[in-house]
Amino acid sequence: MGKNILLLFIVLVLGILLNSCNQPELSMSEEESKFSNLSGSYLGQKFPGQSPELFAPGLISTEHNELKISFSLNGKLCIYITSNSYSSECFLLFSELKDGNWLEPKEIPFSYGRENYERATISPDGKKIFFTSKRSEGESQKEKNRNNIWVIEQTTTGWGEPKKIDFGEEFHYSCSYPSLAKNENLYFQGCTLDFKDCDIFLSKYENEKYLKPEKLSDSINSTAYELHPAIAPDESYLIFDSGNREGNNFGSNDLYISFYDENNSWTQAVNMGTIINTSSTERRTFITYDGKYIFFVSNRVENPTLNNQSMTKSQVWNHLNRPSNGSEDFYWVDAKVIEDLKPEHLKLRGNYEKEF
Repeated sequence: MGKNILLLFIVLVLGILLNSCNQPELSMSEEESKFSNLSGSYLGQKFPGQSPELFAPGLISTEHNELKISFSLNGKLCIYITSNSYSSECFLLFSELKDGNWLEPKEIPFSYGRENYERATISPDGKKIFFTSKRSEGESQKEKNRNNIWVIEQTTTGWGEPKKIDFGEEFHYSCSYPSLAKNENLYFQGCTLDFKDCDIFLSKYENEKYLKPEKLSDSINSTAYELHPAIAPDESYLIFDSGNREGNNFGSNDLYISFYDENNSWTQAVNMGTIINTSSTERRTFITYDGKYIFFVSNRVENPTLNNQSMTKSQVWNHLNRPSNGSEDFYWVDAKVIEDLKPEHLKLRGNYEKEF
């Protein structure tokens, strides 16, 4: 009798394990229908208000890690980076609104080191992708492992060959996380080769060429790490994140903002506060090229417990296999949220478009 009970127990345990490992997956037709029924800019999602909202839950924001997102100017072409929660591999996906409906996201048909895909962004016209790679072009041994920014252009037959942006022989920073203004001025994160310091730089785009980068002022850069810059399309403000900057930090990484003023200078960067930041991580911002919306990544958890009660296997499974489960997801918010963060003298006259 004892052996039979033990055998029955083993069978039940194995049954539960096998059932949990073989949860039904959506077929390709079901997956395609999710997107083919979407129309309108930004995947046809309801536009957010001035409180952050999860973007495209179950479609783009999933139970896995979503790392970076960007849209073309009209909001009808999207690239985003996702990573399986169980591995470090990243995938750069591409979707667009075509003939009134969104196409199923597909991986961009080039691969130059998936570990760098989370550092990609699309140009306003949707014809260029700027990304980070450690591909070598004759650098010294010391610099072979540094990141450089590359650009690839869309042609009539697909994507062309990647070209490294040359910042000159005297610029020796490891560069990543490019962000473009509408005039294609390029802002990015530059780290020393020993990665003891990371700051934000600007490379102006003139005569179809990027000039030697300039480190932004001390109003933005500090002794802390300044990471993942996002420039407003008119360059009137800049958002970045930091996890060790002096001041009030609510989580491991918070979003900060600095405004460009009439004195051709950046205002002192300030924490964007609890309307954006939480005790979780907020980072990797994208500001839409029409200036209306702000996207960012957060690993905040919604409903971390179910009424503090014991959870069934089904409840645990549903809890883990959804967005906002502690993995990184995309959130978006109306850009009007920044109005209360402006210095008083800027509120009186509105945004000041940057001039060089």
